[in-house]
This record gives sequence, structure tokens and C-alpha cells, in this order.
Amino acid sequence: MELETVSAEKFGIEEVKAKQIREQFEPMLKQMEVLEVEANKVFQMKKGTPEAEGKAKEVRLKLVKVRTGTALIHKEQKDFYLKAGRFIDGWKNAQIFAGQGIEEKLLEIENYTKIKLAEKIEALNKKRSNQIEKYINLEQNDLNFGAMQDDVWTAYLEKKKSQYLELIEAEKEAELKRKEDEKNAVIGQERFVELLEFVVYLKRKYTLTECTEMTQDQFDLLKVTALQGKTQDEIGKKRFVEVANYVNYLAKPITYYDFKEMTEFHFENFLSNLIQAEKNQQELERRKDLISPFSRFISDENVVLDLDLEGFNQFFTCLVAKDSEEKEIERRRALILPYSRFVNDIERVLRLDVMGFAEVMAVSVEKDKEEKKIKEKREDRGKKLSAMLYFIDDYEGLINSTDKEFKKGLAEAQERADKKTEELRLQATKESEDRAERTRLQGIENDRSAKEAQDAKNAEKLAKAPVKKQFQAWIKSMTLENAPVDNELSSEILKKFEGFKEWAKKEVEKL
Repeated sequence: MELETVSAEKFGIEEVKAKQIREQFEPMLKQMEVLEVEANKVFQMKKGTPEAEGKAKEVRLKLVKVRTGTALIHKEQKDFYLKAGRFIDGWKNAQIFAGQGIEEKLLEIENYTKIKLAEKIEALNKKRSNQIEKYINLEQNDLNFGAMQDDVWTAYLEKKKSQYLELIEAEKEAELKRKEDEKNAVIGQERFVELLEFVVYLKRKYTLTECTEMTQDQFDLLKVTALQGKTQDEIGKKRFVEVANYVNYLAKPITYYDFKEMTEFHFENFLSNLIQAEKNQQELERRKDLISPFSRFISDENVVLDLDLEGFNQFFTCLVAKDSEEKEIERRRALILPYSRFVNDIERVLRLDVMGFAEVMAVSVEKDKEEKKIKEKREDRGKKLSAMLYFIDDYEGLINSTDKEFKKGLAEAQERADKKTEELRLQATKESEDRAERTRLQGIENDRSAKEAQDAKNAEKLAKAPVKKQFQAWIKSMTLENAPVDNELSSEILKKFEGFKEWAKKEVEKL
């Protein structure tokens, strides 16, 4: 590091005065040279080692000390020279204060004629500015009108008046033309927007300029042409929508047909054929829907669908009758099925006449009712006996016995069950009480073991603690409980005992 880093000549300071300043900073710069060498050694040390980290901290703290010392020197030196500068300014201001008024008075006498002339010119300039301000922009004019000769001023003023009047006239004409152009532009804009609606019906798109410049007749002709194209296009769209309802019956894709070019007769005939095709298809679908539930009776569906209306109706009537017959058989089968265990030949019963089938059904229903009564009686008795099966010797015999025998057997079984229940209740109560006592005793033993373990742990910890802490723990553990009598004497003894503990604590604190 070079010591001479700041040149006095660069700042225009005399060498003698610069030397005084330099001498204040040179010791710090010399210390920086030494610290730079130490820092380079640290930079070469291996990072992450205790030696490198300790040395880096040591050098950094030295650098901080040098930096703060330099800052203090800088502050003291700068403060001195700032005060010296203010002292010099004070002498200068004293001279200015003493001579300023005299200089101003002498200068006023020296330039008296010039000042009066300037005042005259300024007053005339102000007067003429008021006369001409209507015709020119004074803010953009730097002429001194008071310095002009009278003839020059008169000619200048007349010229500006003339230019002003010409400008006013030109602005009026420009305003008229602007309004006319605006009117035409509005018309052109309206025409442009109006033609945008019909652009698809015209040969090309007209620009805003073209719409503004064309005559009214030209514009009207364009609109007539566009409206004709729009009308024809709307006819085509309307026909397209009508035909779209029958698109499934077209020989070719719908986009193949140019509906707006068709004659009215041609289109009506075209649409009529589609409507008829749809009706034929609907009739075919209707017949398919009608015979679909009876397909099991039909060998060739196409033959049936091709019949004329009368033949199809007759055939359909036969299908319905045959289907009704089958459904009646199925209905009877569903009715008799729950009672099939009472019928030897179900197929024969299904084909009986109405009276014969009804008679078989009535007999079967009665047999079913008898079975249900017996079953319900067994279920009812079974529910009553279910809770005391263990106390019944002959379950089936009791279930099938007479009402009187069943009532007697049920009472005997209930008596045995109640007796057994009471025995079990007493046994469960005793077992519960024994289990609770064992749990209580085990809890006491567990608490005692836990307290002994904790006391041992605390004693071991206290033995390792300082003597003062051992004394404090010992005093805290002192107790005086279970007085033989609760009276004034016992209260006095307890009070003095607590006082003794407080005295002992204070003595221990002195250790």
C-alpha cells in the first residue's frame, strides 16, 4: 500500500498546510500496511480451521480499530476547518455590510441619466404593449416597443392589425370547411356502418373514404343491390332450416343443395317429397313399436310391416289376443305359485275355466291360512321360551302342548330361570367387589413404589447438589403434623416451628 495516496496539488492546497493534515493520517496508513500483510496470511490459511477463524477475527478487529480511529481524526480535522471557514466568512460579511450602502448610492448617481432613459423606455413599452396585445402573443415576443422610433412603431402596429384580421377571416373559412368536413365524415361513417351489414351481399367492401365521397344516388343503388342479395340469401337460409328437419331423408348432404337458386315450385315439390318420406318412416317405426312386444309370435317381421293398413290391423288384433291369453296364464301362475304345495298338477289348474280356477284358489288359500295359524302359534310360543331354553326339558313337547299345559310349563321354566339369575347376580357382585379391592390395593402399591423411586432419585440428585441447596431441601422437608389436640398450645407450637424454619432458611442463605 502506498502512503502518498492523496495529492495536495490536486486540491489546490499549499504544501505547508497539506503537511499538517497529512501528519494526522499517516500513522493510520502505516498500521494499514502491517494489517494488510497479516490479512494476506489469513487468506492463504485453510478455511474452517479454528486457527484460521481465530486469526481472521483478530485481524478484523484491528482493522475496525484503525477505521474508527481514522474516522475520529477526519471528524476533528474537518470540524476545525469548517469553523475556520465560518470565521473568514465573518470578516468578509463585515466589509460588505460597511461598504454596500455607499457603493449603491454612488452607482445611482453615476448612472442617473441612463436610469431615467430606461424608465421612460419601459413606460412607453408598457403603453404600446397594451395597444398591441390584442394582435400578437406577448409571451412569445421579446421586442422592446419603447425603444422603437414612432414611425417604425406605427408601421409595425398597422401590419400586426392587418395580419390579425386576415387570420380571423382565415379561421372563419377554416371553421366552415371543418364543419362541412365533419358533416360529410358523419355521413360517410353512417354509410360505412350501414354497408357493413350487407358486405356479404356486395362484390367488395367499401372503405370509409369511398363511403364519404360517393353521391347519394350511388349509395342508394348499392343498398338496393345489397337488399336484393340479402332477401335471396334469407330465402335460402329459411329453406335450409326447413329442409334440416328432414336431413335424414336426403339423397346427398344438405350442403350440396343451393336452396336460394331453386324456383318456388321446385322447392315446394322437393320439400313435399321429404315430408312424405318422413311420414312413411314414422308409420314404419309406429308398426315396429306396436309389434315389438309380440315379436315371439312373429316368424318374419318384414312381411308383417309390408301389409296394407287393414291387413296389419287385423294381424295386430290377433297378436294382442294371443298375448292376453299368455298374460292370463302368467297371472294365474303368479296367483297359484304361493300355494303350489297344495296342487298336484299346476298346468292343468292353469287351463281350468274361471270358476274351476277360483275354486282351487279358495281351497289353497284356506289350507295356507291354517298353516300360518299353526306357524304363528309356534313362533309366539318360541319367542316366550327363547329366553329360558336352558330351563326346559322337552322343548318340542311344550311347543305342541295345549294352552293350559304350555302356560304351566312356561311358569315353571320362568321360576327356574329367575332363581338361576339371582344366583348369577350375587356371584357377579362378589367377583366385582373382589376385583375392585385388588385394583385399589395394587394402586396403593404402585403409588408407594413410584414414590420410593422418585425419593431415591431426588436423594441421589440432592447428594450431588451444593451444600446450600442440600440444606434448603432438608429444611423444606421438615414437617410437623397430626397434633394430638387442636388447641392454643398446638397452634403456638406450629407457629414457632414455622418461625424456626424461616430462621434456618436465612442462616443457609449466608453460606
